Amino acid sequence: MARAPKPPVYLNEIASKEWKAKAKILAET
Repeated sequence: MARAPKPPVYLNEIASKEWKAKAKILAET
C-alpha cells in the first residue's frame, strides 16, 4: 500500500498527531 500523504501544514500539532495515528492504522489495515 502506498504511503499516507503528509498532513496539511495548517493542522496544529495535536491534530497532526491524531492524523498520523489514523494514517498509521489505515496503512496497517
